[in-house]
Amino acid sequence: MKTKTLPKLAALVAGSFCLLCATPASADSTWSLSGSGCSSPTGVPANSGYTSGNIGCTNGGITATIGAWANTNSSKFAQTKLYNWGSNGFGIVSGTEVSGDTGPHAADNYGNLEGFLIQLSGSMSLSQIVIGWDGNDDPANTGGVSYNDADISIYRWDGGVGNSPTFGNETAASLNTNSWKLVNHLQNGGNNPAGPGTDTINLSGTGSSTWWFVSAYNSNANSVKAGYTGDTNVDAFKLISIGGKTPGVPEPGTLALAGLALFGIARSRRAAR
Repeated sequence: MKTKTLPKLAALVAGSFCLLCATPASADSTWSLSGSGCSSPTGVPANSGYTSGNIGCTNGGITATIGAWANTNSSKFAQTKLYNWGSNGFGIVSGTEVSGDTGPHAADNYGNLEGFLIQLSGSMSLSQIVIGWDGNDDPANTGGVSYNDADISIYRWDGGVGNSPTFGNETAASLNTNSWKLVNHLQNGGNNPAGPGTDTINLSGTGSSTWWFVSAYNSNANSVKAGYTGDTNVDAFKLISIGGKTPGVPEPGTLALAGLALFGIARSRRAAR
């Protein structure tokens, strides 16, 4: 009788742990830069203005603070201006650019490197980016420059829990040597089919952090990532939203069932003695 009880309890334990495995592994959040959960800074009406402020978006209890940053040649990064293009996404206006001159006013790498610095209020993996207009889908030729590609570099901050990067001390080259890690390089806007429209790029294996930098292709990436082949095209894209995942916690009922099974097998072993 006792020998029959042990296999039954063992099966119960196995079933409990299978339920644990079935528990969702992560919780998803999406932050749309122009969505209802975002507090866009003053002066960013769609298609008509730009601002040097950040955008704060809250979803799933996590706030994403997003700002535009750019450098010039080998100089250090500085915060610059976001430009709201409505359904085409948010672009960047930096350096001597103004809202009325030529150029797509996207995140690009013509003359400097532009990108979106993202701070999350909790550590998450970056699981998705959605881009609107990009040079791969809809090339733009303005001011004698052909914006005809959309390679994107994604960096994760690995500077330690509770620490914050001093991004104004970074250059395009130092991103590959300090506490920033290149985790993904998306060629041609994530190899989405050509043609105007919104592109959703799903990511995996990015690791977790509270700080991210999503930029036009950084040519310095070639020195630290084997197999990444850059080109001389001008990359440009506009950002609509980002998505993140955070590790989930098993449901209380599942934990209770597993605990009950372990308690039962412990009692059975005592009785078997």
